[in-house]
Amino acid sequence: MMEKGYRLLNCNLWLDGANMQGVISEITPPKLTAKTEELYAGGMSAPIELQMGLEALELSFSLNDMNVTVLENFGLYQSNEGLKVKITGGLRKDNNANDVKPFEINATGTVSEIDMGTLKPGELGSMSVTMKLDYYKLSIDKNVKVEIDPINMIQVINGQDQLKNMRNALGL
Repeated sequence: MMEKGYRLLNCNLWLDGANMQGVISEITPPKLTAKTEELYAGGMSAPIELQMGLEALELSFSLNDMNVTVLENFGLYQSNEGLKVKITGGLRKDNNANDVKPFEINATGTVSEIDMGTLKPGELGSMSVTMKLDYYKLSIDKNVKVEIDPINMIQVINGQDQLKNMRNALGL
């Protein structure tokens, strides 16, 4: 477990291998949400929530340009991989410039929404992009903290594959 005091100081995005340094203005990583269902059965004094998996994963980001890669990939699912996104960042402890840990997100998915905002001469344009993900991995200091691969039924949280026994039961 990571000690308290680390904060994301800066970040960058790579889109299909292209560096978006100086172009990326905002990134919203996927929200991790457990999908639950309420169970209230005989002999129980109150309902409980049963975990039924996860909600769909979504990633969004804004660019300060008209990105051709985004436009070319709108709604397309490329082979079995989807559009690749890599987000890197530096986590720094307090004000200690010597204590920086790398932060990395790798994801693939489909561009589901493009919003080019208002286009005005003499003003910096922008492009807001939303992607529906089919793969997500978060690493801190090169240690995988979260890896979710719904297609292959993999859900690793802090090094523990939570779906390994279910895959084995299904013969996968």
